[in-house]
Amino acid sequence: MVQETGKKSDVRASLSPFAVGLFAIMAIVVGIAIMAYGGYRAGIKQRVAVAATEVANEVQMQYSLAIQDMEIGQSGVALQRLEYILNLNPDYPDAADLLAKAREDASGLALRSVQPTEVLQLDEDPLSAEERFRLLMLAYDSRDWSETVQRASDLKVTNVDHRSETVNGMLFVSLRNRGVERIDSGLLELGLTDLEHSEQIMSLDNVALQRRRWASLYLAGMAFWDLNWRLVIENFSILNAIAPNFQDTRSLLREAYISYGEELVQSQESCLAKEQFVAAREIAVDSKIDDQLSVAEKKCFDSTDGESTKTSEDIS
Repeated sequence: MVQETGKKSDVRASLSPFAVGLFAIMAIVVGIAIMAYGGYRAGIKQRVAVAATEVANEVQMQYSLAIQDMEIGQSGVALQRLEYILNLNPDYPDAADLLAKAREDASGLALRSVQPTEVLQLDEDPLSAEERFRLLMLAYDSRDWSETVQRASDLKVTNVDHRSETVNGMLFVSLRNRGVERIDSGLLELGLTDLEHSEQIMSLDNVALQRRRWASLYLAGMAFWDLNWRLVIENFSILNAIAPNFQDTRSLLREAYISYGEELVQSQESCLAKEQFVAAREIAVDSKIDDQLSVAEKKCFDSTDGESTKTSEDIS
């Protein structure tokens, strides 16, 4: 018995405060590692989702640029963009057909470039570089931005070094101005494409950057229409705060509030629905919205499932 008691005392003695502390530290480290791994997995999922969105936006932008390239006769550049798009998304709508057209146009340019000299002389454009430049100046002075873009692009293809700084300056101005005009007239995608091309030449001014911001918010809101009303409202609320008269921003925001409210009523979230109808009513009042608000308020008051304690911040 004495020997056994001695052994137990030795074991307790061997567990020094240092050893106990070491075990505690190891337990903490293991716990942190488990938590970190969980956070890592969650972070991976979030980054994958963000990356997928960025890729989709890049593909959409590259497709718009490819269309613009085809318009100004840059089929070779469009060809590279479309091959890039189909490599990322083989099923992107209409990209394969546009790629075939770009290849056809690019092949035609290549064939013309390798024809014998006498054939080129027969088909040669009689206009000299300076005559082309004068036509470009006429288009620029008359503020015909589309013709200016076309003539500047043609001159850069046929006589790349002819008054290059002046030509680039006029091309920038015409692309910038056409982009702003297109956005103001509702051709948002084409306007954004023009501004993207112009920014490759020179930095954009505040007005052009402003229009690009407005158009981007508008298109982002429309991209989620009928899919995610919260994101629609988020984008149009920002746009309504900075440019309420841009396009039909206010009416679309009001419609989104109403649609989201109706969706919330259907999902038994009447108190949250009430918030949406109130927001819609602040934009414009009519009898229908008053009726919808009254119904939501009554259901919210009558609810017994705790719904009345929720706010829009509780919905994720």
